[in-house]
Amino acid sequence: MRSGAQGLATAAACSLDTIAQHNAQLNAVSSTRPRKDIGAARRDGDGPLQGWPVVVKANIATTWGATSCASRALEDYVSPFAATAVEALERAGAVVVGKTNMDEFGMGSKNAFGIYGPAHNPHRLDDASRHSPGGSSGGSAAAVAAGLCRIALGSDTGGSVRLPAAWCGVVGFKPTYGRVSRYGLVSYGSSLDTVGILARSVDDACAAYRAMAIPDPRDMTCMTQTLRRRISALAGSRPWLEEADGDKPLARVRIGIPREFWVEELSAPALDAWRSGADRLAALGCEVVPVSLPHTRHALPAYYTLALAEASSNLARYDGVRFGSRSDERPPAGRLHNASL
Repeated sequence: MRSGAQGLATAAACSLDTIAQHNAQLNAVSSTRPRKDIGAARRDGDGPLQGWPVVVKANIATTWGATSCASRALEDYVSPFAATAVEALERAGAVVVGKTNMDEFGMGSKNAFGIYGPAHNPHRLDDASRHSPGGSSGGSAAAVAAGLCRIALGSDTGGSVRLPAAWCGVVGFKPTYGRVSRYGLVSYGSSLDTVGILARSVDDACAAYRAMAIPDPRDMTCMTQTLRRRISALAGSRPWLEEADGDKPLARVRIGIPREFWVEELSAPALDAWRSGADRLAALGCEVVPVSLPHTRHALPAYYTLALAEASSNLARYDGVRFGSRSDERPPAGRLHNASL
């Protein structure tokens, strides 16, 4: 990639051209940024993500294009501010070129339910019955897998980055809650929501994470710099970070595999991939041991209780009065009041 302004403009233009050429089959990108806006984007500097074309999920705020959450209620809503994660990527030199398809308000696992229609897995486009990319960040995963962008942002409440990453064969990373600011992410389950990253390599995901993992006073749940320093100091005292043998770089690491995760629903290919991963870690020097997490069976009921309770509160604002579309009809004020009770 060329350096400087010309390289940045070329990378973004190539990404837009690729989207225009292939998105009709994928339906991964819901909207693209006007080229004139990209032309006015930052063109100087040598940030770690300089020139990287990026797409972001449609529930992450940008000051251009609709932050629609794939919902009819917000299909024309343009945010007056950008999400902290978006601003951080742009400061690092990345160029956001589009927004991606998703399940409406992030509630789904197949990217099939939203105003843009279903997104498609790029690995099975020739089949008579196209395959899902997973959800709810399926558009972001499909865009990365198809080479429409360098990295993509998604959101993960209960697997919405990790699941589509697995289905599309890309890297999906959900950071620890509080590491990346949620400011500008439309809320679903506030105590679980996380801005996540989809990429084609661990190195790319790591570079994006480092750019976004910063304190933000606009998000009360975002870790302060003081807390980050304490965590770094604690992690730095761990023996597994000491210099290791070249042939066995993970010789001081012990990794546990929970017995409760071996469920009947796991397919043979999934089990083979799991075993292959464990064998690879062992070959690098890890001690792989079985462990037990006895409360695992309570995780799903707890998740649905918390997530849906928080969603019912967060989504109550889309009533056509505070946010959302409103009918052109003008009923008497008393009738509107009674209907809102």
